[in-house]
Amino acid sequence: MGKLKYSSRLTRPITPGLVELARHGSFDDWLNSDHPRQEFISRMNDLLGHYGIDPSDRDCWFVLACYLASDHIKGFTVVPTYKGPGRPRKINPLPQQPKKSSGRPETNTLEDAKDLVHIVDGKKLG
Repeated sequence: MGKLKYSSRLTRPITPGLVELARHGSFDDWLNSDHPRQEFISRMNDLLGHYGIDPSDRDCWFVLACYLASDHIKGFTVVPTYKGPGRPRKINPLPQQPKKSSGRPETNTLEDAKDLVHIVDGKKLG
């Protein structure tokens, strides 16, 4: 599902322009005027129009929030499957294969230990 691109007006920040800046004297004066607020409201209406939402609808702001969330937040998208993050697991071709234990490998067996005990006991007696 391809996402619609925003219009050029919705991709630029709100700026005063040279004429408006000269009319108000400074950026701070322009910022305190009503012009930025009017431009902001106008762009919100453009955003509603971008998503095809009727501004007179009672729930228009909730619907807009849902559209924005589904476009910009992965947790609000709906997909048939999801492969989690990280490296895929290896499939073990032999499921009966014993796991390797970590640490020092055992070189001595129980029989080796018994033989050692008999040798030590023989030295004690002799």
